[in-house]
Amino acid sequence: NEAEEVKGTRAREEEVKDDEDQEEKAASADLSGWWEMTNTIRSTNYEDYKGLRLTYRIQLEQDGDRISGRGQKWTENGRTLAGSARTPLVISGEVNGRNVTLKFTERGTRRTTSGGFSWQLSADRTTLRGTFWSTAAETRGSSLARRLP
Repeated sequence: NEAEEVKGTRAREEEVKDDEDQEEKAASADLSGWWEMTNTIRSTNYEDYKGLRLTYRIQLEQDGDRISGRGQKWTENGRTLAGSARTPLVISGEVNGRNVTLKFTERGTRRTTSGGFSWQLSADRTTLRGTFWSTAAETRGSSLARRLP
């Protein structure tokens, strides 16, 4: 039936438009604010680090498509770190639509390490999900950041 085909086509066009609207909202999101980020190490050249969950509290500032930020390591495998063990983190990078690419430097007590994040912003703009890499024991893995209220 031609009327049903037209109706189905219109419904699909509306779905595409809704998806585009969501994409546009996510792309125009300001990521400034506090986030809790957890990196889970999936591969490393130091076997004891495999599976380790490192959580950071970070504050991001967005200016156009540029992002800068700072934060500190907060927990290891869910255990809150003492203040003296909370290593500082400095972040910079950019947003391109829903894609967020950042580099970081972490200043530990014995060494400074660097690395990066490759995230995608969720449609509701509350979650950044993707991967991380670091020069600390050549670690790589998954990364998830959630906006704090």
